[in-house]
Amino acid sequence: SLLLTYPLENFDVFTSFTSDFLEYKGTFYNTSGVAFEKELSEQTICDLTAKINFANSKFNETNIGVSKAAFNFTGIETGLNYNFSENLYLRLHFEFDYFFDSELRNALPEKYPKNFGLTLGGNF
Repeated sequence: SLLLTYPLENFDVFTSFTSDFLEYKGTFYNTSGVAFEKELSEQTICDLTAKINFANSKFNETNIGVSKAAFNFTGIETGLNYNFSENLYLRLHFEFDYFFDSELRNALPEKYPKNFGLTLGGNF
């Protein structure tokens, strides 16, 4: 993976390029978007990311079962981090993706993928 980020005044613009050279040769996808982060208090941070994803036909065939290059989806991610200390945090997050292409969307087990989670983590 290669991640490029450009910070602007209130948010970051980013793009990432990912390819698997070992197990799934020839697969490629790109995610680009904007990310915003706001410190609500000394211990609490809220973030919001809007993104769009492009994948080549080999990636879509390997992961979705449809051999088609496409702008796969657009998505929103949001999260809330609470830092108990410098090294220990709790993160609540939600992600929603919308697949543009109906052929890809219909091949998914869930037409409108969502991800919700709670993470307890540490920095070492």
